[in-house]
Amino acid sequence: MHAELKKNKVYVRMFLQNHMGDEELAMTLAHAQSGRMSFHSCDCLIGMATIKQADHAPQGRSIERFFDSDGSFRTRTVLSKHYTFAKETLSGALAAEQAFKYFGRGEDTHSEQDAKRCRILIPIIRAEMKRRDFIRGEHQSQEGEAVGNLEEEQARA
Repeated sequence: MHAELKKNKVYVRMFLQNHMGDEELAMTLAHAQSGRMSFHSCDCLIGMATIKQADHAPQGRSIERFFDSDGSFRTRTVLSKHYTFAKETLSGALAAEQAFKYFGRGEDTHSEQDAKRCRILIPIIRAEMKRRDFIRGEHQSQEGEAVGNLEEEQARA
């Protein structure tokens, strides 16, 4: 089970790195921290990659209740165009979606599953933010060294 969780975390990390800019990442973190992020929503993990294309703010569970043609009461997840776009076009979206679903395993209710998913996802997002900050800092440090070296060369010339 530990190996499966680890593998699924990798799928999510890859998706965050490849398809979320800093703004989407911050919005995803805030959405997860709010407790409203749900697997049963167009604003689940992969839907957040295209949230700026949505005609709504991040929302929680989007379940539509209806009566089927035979009179049976049914529910279904309401999906927006931005979610469908993400799922159909972004590489690794299906693996990340299934990984996010996996994070909720072992819990009984949708609410408990979503809470568990967020408890696992939040540290992954924070780690990605730190990784990006480190890379930016390292890049700025290298730029500073290059400028310093150029100034030294010009002073010697």
